Amino acid sequence: MIDGLKRDGLWDNTIVWFFSDHGHGLPRHKRWLLDSGLRVPFLVRIPPKYHHLAGGLKPGSEYQPPVSFVDFAPTVLSQAGAPIPDMMQGRPFLGNVIGQPREFVFAARDRADDMFEVSRAVHDGRFIYIRHFLPRLPYLQGGRIFGNQKESLAELRRARDAGELDAISSQIFAARKPTEAFYDLEADPYEIDNRIADPRHEQRIERMRGELEQWILKHRDTGFLTESEYGRRAKAAGLTIHEMAQRPEYYDLPAILEVATGGEAATQDSAALYWRIVHRDPEATSMKALVSHVRHPNPSVAVAAAEAACLAGRTDLGLPVLEKNIASKDLKLALEAARSMFNIGPAARPSAARIEQVRKSLEGDGGRRRYRDFNYASFTGWALEGALVNCGAAEWADFN
Repeated sequence: MIDGLKRDGLWDNTIVWFFSDHGHGLPRHKRWLLDSGLRVPFLVRIPPKYHHLAGGLKPGSEYQPPVSFVDFAPTVLSQAGAPIPDMMQGRPFLGNVIGQPREFVFAARDRADDMFEVSRAVHDGRFIYIRHFLPRLPYLQGGRIFGNQKESLAELRRARDAGELDAISSQIFAARKPTEAFYDLEADPYEIDNRIADPRHEQRIERMRGELEQWILKHRDTGFLTESEYGRRAKAAGLTIHEMAQRPEYYDLPAILEVATGGEAATQDSAALYWRIVHRDPEATSMKALVSHVRHPNPSVAVAAAEAACLAGRTDLGLPVLEKNIASKDLKLALEAARSMFNIGPAARPSAARIEQVRKSLEGDGGRRRYRDFNYASFTGWALEGALVNCGAAEWADFN
């Protein structure tokens, strides 16, 4: 690209931005809310005639405050002398208009392919605080792409099975994640030592925990609704998902967030019930409650309750709900149900024929990819493959 700009006589008139994707495709890097999965290389080359757009920085110098990807768009507009829309969350750090430097950057992890997560993080350049809202799910959930085809993961599993991993290396295979994590990147650059209970960091942790909560509330984070649920709410309101999420009458985020963090809130919102079931709240997941919840009119609640019922030994309650919803015309809901089939493991064995029937219906024309699109068809297909493997009805090799 640089050679082309020079050949075309544009090198001296062009500001060049260079940056990478969010981390290597390795465990604890890409898709992980650690510094190793968030920090990327970033360089800006500004030709001499435009040094007045460098925000006072000299060539070869480093901008010290944290920078987030959401800052890129307003900064480019600032360099171009264009107005910055009020809706943009980012802060320009170069150009004609310089915003207030950041103290914190924020990060989110939700579904990746067929694997669901709801995790959030806040980072100040040295310290990082992470909140996992689904701590019952392991770091390595398992799945078609990142669970079974990466050589690094295959080697880690081989070393685990051979007894070659020490206590630190074995952490990646923990059955659960901590609800909260806090790392001092200066003292612990590999983010091994979770200092969330260290009294020396108590005030800083409380500050960062509060900053993260305010960020979630300010930006009306939709991650506390399932994907199918925010689609249903937007459709019912006749609004876009963004518009719906801005309106408290459709999305009572403070109350839902309170329940998602383990608290109680005076709300009848179905999303709050969903979180109570997901967190295995005793009142919401008593057998009497689950008998009612698997028939709940909200399908995301019903699917969550069906998963809980299956894991509690009541497959007679849960499997019919999951069998129905893995074939839902709402593709987001079908994926939710497919992943629940994955999560219940051997309990899904009586549904193996139905799972395979639905999986086959998602296949394409036999081209390069197995499934008809590299979107929900693939994601749901992968989850159903995993469900068949986990229940003992198939091997991963059957789908190669």
